[in-house]
Amino acid sequence: PSADEQLNNWLSKRLNPRLVSIPGGVYSVGADPISEAFGNSAPRRRVELAPFQLTAIPVTNELFEFFVRETGYESSAERSGYGVVYEGRWVSTTDPESGRAILTINQGTSSRQIPGACWRHPKGPESNLDGKHHHPVVQVSYQDALAFTAWAGKRLPSEEEWEAAGRGPDGRPFPWGSVWQERWGNFESSCRGDTAPVEEQGEKGASPFGIVDLLGNVYEWTSTPFRSATPGGSTAVGQTAAIMVLKGGCWCSRGVITLGHREIERAATWSNIIGFRCAK
Repeated sequence: PSADEQLNNWLSKRLNPRLVSIPGGVYSVGADPISEAFGNSAPRRRVELAPFQLTAIPVTNELFEFFVRETGYESSAERSGYGVVYEGRWVSTTDPESGRAILTINQGTSSRQIPGACWRHPKGPESNLDGKHHHPVVQVSYQDALAFTAWAGKRLPSEEEWEAAGRGPDGRPFPWGSVWQERWGNFESSCRGDTAPVEEQGEKGASPFGIVDLLGNVYEWTSTPFRSATPGGSTAVGQTAAIMVLKGGCWCSRGVITLGHREIERAATWSNIIGFRCAK
């Protein structure tokens, strides 16, 4: 292929993330309160799911930017004028004068509202997306995720679909198998203190279906309300007070994170540890 064809193929791949088909069937989901860090997790159970598709990667900054250029969409953080910014125990930066890497160690993870923080400026007005176009988009609310998926002709996955895509038919606790591998995801132990490229871990961190970046990097919105009477049910866009389930852990998560782990947040929440991926 010519250089132009190669460029077009590359752009098509980056702006049209691969949808992976997940067969219908019975899947094991949830967490075991005895052997896993239970927290807010749903109990271990088996669920029957219809066939669906899930994008192989989370939505990236460059893809969200394309959506904004096409629609003029203004995110919740931009409308509200602030974003919640987390700072982990390990913060990796580069000295602007010498170019040397600097590793700062904090006492623990902290968070605060910073004026001007949004998806374009994840940590505040002085931050940007330089070198981060293939990182997961952050500072996006549940409403932002719904707006994007509607534009893309897709939807958010339910908690059960998200887990099934990660666990596979054998119900494994981690996408890669039954043994915890902290190096196969972007967690606190990576000492990065920030997001990483969505395909950085490649096949070694992929689920049996080839879904990557499920654990670590960013939490991901699902369509499942917390303590819903109808598992997998969706919540209407206007219900900003709704409490939603997020999956996957993030770059400042400590310890073992299984696919059964979940976080809960208000739909009207956004921060630099939350992103999303699409289902169909």
